[in-house]
Amino acid sequence: MGWRRTGGGEDRISDEGADCLLATLRQLSDRSVEERGDKPDLTEILVTAAAALWQRPEALVGDPASLPNRPAVLAMQMREGPAILVPLDADALDPFAVGRMYDAFDVAASDYLGSELARLPRLSELLALLAFVLRVEAIPLIDGVADELPIDRIELRPAGAR
Repeated sequence: MGWRRTGGGEDRISDEGADCLLATLRQLSDRSVEERGDKPDLTEILVTAAAALWQRPEALVGDPASLPNRPAVLAMQMREGPAILVPLDADALDPFAVGRMYDAFDVAASDYLGSELARLPRLSELLALLAFVLRVEAIPLIDGVADELPIDRIELRPAGAR
């Protein structure tokens, strides 16, 4: 299994975690097309990911206190230009999607525990994993996104924080 450094070299993400998250996004996209006739949009994916992280943060991240209380905002900082802010004041609409996303994050967390790191990932590492997968690999699975998402990083912030 390979590991990549991200977040200025402080965070690490695993190839296996990225593959699992991409497979989950593919499954959710296929299900959405079958049930609704269209792919999920980026906001739907981000809200689902945040809802999954809030389910049992102590099982997914080594720093569960870093998750802000709800309501919160997911900030997707782009490489150029302002951040895209997604309010997270409502629960994700699809419990199946939230459960699948949780399972993908759980696989990623298990990678950390079973590696030489022998710890749960930090919240920033799971969000870096999501950003990594969304940049290019998941583009065909998302409605309304053309070629790439030039995401620098994703953060969860308390509502009202900039």
